[in-house]
Amino acid sequence: HYTYKLSWLDRLVAHLDADTDPAHYVMSVPNTITGPITVAYNGYGDQDSNVPTADAVMVGAWTTYPSLASIVAYDPNPAPEGGQTVFFSFNYSAMDALVRPDLLQNAVTWLMTAFS
Repeated sequence: HYTYKLSWLDRLVAHLDADTDPAHYVMSVPNTITGPITVAYNGYGDQDSNVPTADAVMVGAWTTYPSLASIVAYDPNPAPEGGQTVFFSFNYSAMDALVRPDLLQNAVTWLMTAFS
């Protein structure tokens, strides 16, 4: 049984705010991600927003809408070094090309890290 951890809202035009939860592993391990980060809006799906459910974490937001998530992380286990789900609310290929590989490496590292 799988439960979605998001409530969809809208699309928007803004920059990704990487400073929403800078200590979260998705934003800090092994690469430090800082913002704002450009996500080019060229069409539907390039910049979407959502509100995480209470058991998920808003790791990134949008500069013009700080209460709306751009990156959501979820893990039922409280160990911070690894997790189960990372969701990007934007078109990954529309993100700043210099930051893109670091963010992906952080997300994959968090998802693949074993924890007790």
